[in-house]
Amino acid sequence: MRYGIPVIIPLLALLATCGGDGGYDRENQELLEAIPRYPGSTLVARTRFTESFPVTSRALVQVYATIESPPKVLAFFREELAGLGWQVEPTAKDELMAVFTRSRGEIEINSVSGILNQNFVGADDVERVADAPSSASTVFSVSANARASTGHQSPQLPQR
Repeated sequence: MRYGIPVIIPLLALLATCGGDGGYDRENQELLEAIPRYPGSTLVARTRFTESFPVTSRALVQVYATIESPPKVLAFFREELAGLGWQVEPTAKDELMAVFTRSRGEIEINSVSGILNQNFVGADDVERVADAPSSASTVFSVSANARASTGHQSPQLPQR
């Protein structure tokens, strides 16, 4: 055998810590659980996104429905998350979304989420949790990436 045990064991340990998504998903779930829930909203779906540019990154996403308007949803999260020490990052779509960062971690609120649209592509296995109430006028998503570095780079999610 060309490579001995001293080389193989550390390599296997490295692959075990980097290759699995379980730890990453747990960190993201903990971050999602720390985000205040929009009052009166209904959780309708969950999914995750894996991006590979500029570095491999994974985000967990929860999709909610509410009767409130997108500006009201964004105002709530801007106030609540700023109060928890999150920095608001400027985006080209400030009226539709808000991005928050800390030293490590990113939260994105998209007030017009298309994840539930039939033609949406890019989400890994959208899990429908409940139907959106018929009175709901806004479907928004809350995305958490606990391992994101500071500095926002908004993901470009493909749509058909």
